[in-house]
Amino acid sequence: MTVLRLGRYEVETYGLPPVCMVCGGPATVSRATRFSWHPPALYAVILFGLPGLILFLILVVVFRKRMSVTVPLCKRHRGYWLHRNLMTYGGMLATFVMTCGALVLLLIIRGTFRNSAGDFCCVSNFAILAAFCAAIGALEKRGMHVTEITARSITFVGVSPDFTDAVLRDQRGDIV
Repeated sequence: MTVLRLGRYEVETYGLPPVCMVCGGPATVSRATRFSWHPPALYAVILFGLPGLILFLILVVVFRKRMSVTVPLCKRHRGYWLHRNLMTYGGMLATFVMTCGALVLLLIIRGTFRNSAGDFCCVSNFAILAAFCAAIGALEKRGMHVTEITARSITFVGVSPDFTDAVLRDQRGDIV
């Protein structure tokens, strides 16, 4: 995977070359995208259950760093982050609805049948939740994403090698 670190001054003052950041083709649109990042070590507090989850959410707000970048994209990839966000948050919503449905079903089954069908329903739903979390993690790591934001720079992983070459040519001042 290609790693590219861009300086804040470079991004805000000069802009990026007209090459699609995702595929390396000619860019037809530039989208102002606000990226955010927090230290990955914060995920460790989730292991402490519900209090850890609440603490995680607080720490993310405290330690989150943001940077806006005008990203050049081709026609095919102009909705790159929109599609990824729809899959992520739509899947989270579907999983939440399934979990609520499973809990309601468990209460109904426990109240009438008192057998293991409700237990199976809950266990299978949590297995689906775990599979969904693993799929989202793989999606986030597979595509282009930000690995660090500091006061002076933003680091991308998974950008197109052609885009990286174009940025390096711009930095050197090469004439194409």
